[in-house]
Parts: sequence; C-alpha cells; structure tokens
Amino acid sequence: MHVLTDRHSDESKRLGGLGSTGDRNRTDLANMRRTYKCAEIEDQMVKSRLYNEMKDSFVDNYVREAYVTWKESEINANSELTEEQRQEELDKLNDSVYSKDPDTKQNVLSLD
Repeated sequence: MHVLTDRHSDESKRLGGLGSTGDRNRTDLANMRRTYKCAEIEDQMVKSRLYNEMKDSFVDNYVREAYVTWKESEINANSELTEEQRQEELDKLNDSVYSKDPDTKQNVLSLD
C-alpha cells in the first residue's frame, strides 16, 4: 500500500504520466517507495485587459444563440409555411442576427 506523506512537494510532477491520478494507477514503478509525495498545483490568476471585451462577446453570442433557437422553433412550428418559405425565413433570421455588417446586424442585446 502506498501512503501519501507530503501533498505540497513537487517531486511527483517529475514522474509525469507514470504516476498519474486516474483509473488503474500504476503501483509497480521501478524504485518507487511505499510512501510518496504528491504535488498540489494551483492555477495562476492573471488579469487581462481583454477580459471584459471577451466576456461581452461571449454573452452576446449566447444571447444571440438563444434568440435564434427560440425564433427557429417559432418558424418551424408555423404550419402555413412551405419548406422553401421556412428555409428562407431561417436564412433571413441567421443573416440578421449573425451579420458582420453592423448596419444589418439585429441588436438582440445591448451590452453598453
């Protein structure tokens, strides 16, 4: 049986995948003692000047995606449309919501 003695040491990092946690861990490593040390790794938190811009872009995309999904369900539920009309409406919806041209892009959510 292997026993963890020091969880703050970085020695086990050097073993890489050989001592990996997960399914079917290897306990038959050459020169491995019955007690071992394990590393505790902490993510470094770094501030980014682009964080707010990226967050706003992701939120905007999620809202647009939810809006399109909702409108698509309405279009698909309209039994009066032919398949061609339905596809045309879906294309117009996607063009208006995801257009790269700011003059034609539909403002689904203003993040200002």
